[in-house]
Amino acid sequence: MKGHWAEAALKKGITLGLLKGSNGKMLPNDPVRGSEALTILNRALGANEQDSTASLAASQQNQWYISELGKAIHLNLIDAADSRNFANAATRAEAFVYIVRAFVYDRAESGTDELSVFTDTGSMTTAQKQAAAALVASGVIKGDTATTLAPDKKLTRAEFVTMITRITGNISAEYTGAAGGSIVSGDTTLTASNLTGDLIFSAPVHTVNLSDVSTPNRVVLKGCDNVTLTADGWALMPYIQEICRQQRSIEERAKDLRGLETGVVRVAVFTSVSVQWMPYILKSFREQYPNIEFELLPSNYNTEIARWIQDGTADCGFLVLPTEPNLDCWLLQRDQWKAIVPWDHPLAGREPFPPEALAQYPFILLEEGDDYEIQEVLDTLGVQPNVQYRVQQDQVILAMVSCGLGISIMEELMLDRNEYPVVACSFAKPFYRNIGICVKDKRAISRSTYRFVEHVRRWVLEKYSG
Repeated sequence: MKGHWAEAALKKGITLGLLKGSNGKMLPNDPVRGSEALTILNRALGANEQDSTASLAASQQNQWYISELGKAIHLNLIDAADSRNFANAATRAEAFVYIVRAFVYDRAESGTDELSVFTDTGSMTTAQKQAAAALVASGVIKGDTATTLAPDKKLTRAEFVTMITRITGNISAEYTGAAGGSIVSGDTTLTASNLTGDLIFSAPVHTVNLSDVSTPNRVVLKGCDNVTLTADGWALMPYIQEICRQQRSIEERAKDLRGLETGVVRVAVFTSVSVQWMPYILKSFREQYPNIEFELLPSNYNTEIARWIQDGTADCGFLVLPTEPNLDCWLLQRDQWKAIVPWDHPLAGREPFPPEALAQYPFILLEEGDDYEIQEVLDTLGVQPNVQYRVQQDQVILAMVSCGLGISIMEELMLDRNEYPVVACSFAKPFYRNIGICVKDKRAISRSTYRFVEHVRRWVLEKYSG
């Protein structure tokens, strides 16, 4: 390791406990496997809790790193139904997404500006471009050369650790003065500090002492089980206890009302779920709980729905997973993307559907901003469609395709109970989106919201199990 270009980063990685080596060797030039990358991130975040790994591929179940995958699912670094083999070497593009999810970077709506100097981003999915743009803007990653990002290049252990140590910056357990970086690990004392980066507390953090500390960016608590109050915190304890007492009083009053099963549930929902699921879910739910009312909040933007749940605008919401790591989510259904053509189209019924046809025939697409999920499919297929029309709603696409004005790509859920004369065709490699229902904190939701979430989970299970 001595004399290696990443010697300083590797030493810091060892100091932070991110690297443990193999048989006493760091192997800095070896490709970092997906499992290793996730393990390093889990260590950086102090991950302890695990979620179920039962939905992962069978080939992963008996691997040494299965517990690390469970931790990664819990932190929303990967999806619970991820089909990848994490023993394979990770690409730079995959690592970008891992890092953005781990350290909660705001993804760029479009990576056009940040990635404009790079000429090799065509193979990247929209999610990978957004992640890369966020990391470039933050100075976490640089190009492989001045004009290339090398998204498909296998990442070395040294390169990955270097990225992580760029995030961790210079903050130590005790610091006074100006400091760069974003991560504070372990018991922490910061006094009269002016931090230039995000202040992210990651486990194991037990004591946090902040005195005259400022940061222009975010303060995030992630992966922590307990935080012990300092002296200043204890001074506030009487006020905290009074708030808790009032909260308990409210809860006791709520218990008196629970027998009535009343309340209002505010549900954020995107189009396909609102059209295909919600009428039937609400009908069956109201049969059991007629006194619970609903307010539906429509949006086709995952980020907007997640924000509504986080700030309390919505009590729960349907989201495409994975989403923000600080939400509690349940996977409901894997929804396949399919090509749709008129019933009398030459390619009607063609299985698998040839991706090149998307560029040969007129293509109908949602308006820019609403089309990001379809764009991810197109990016993966490596196809530039022949876009002739842009519309605002999925139903309009169905109507136009049925009239022979073009072809499109649509989620299978939207095709359920479809009355338009269109034919859906699968691609050779299936593409899915994972639909889930999420709340801010499952331990703190109202009884009416809890009832609704459980009803939704049962309804979806019954619908797709038979």
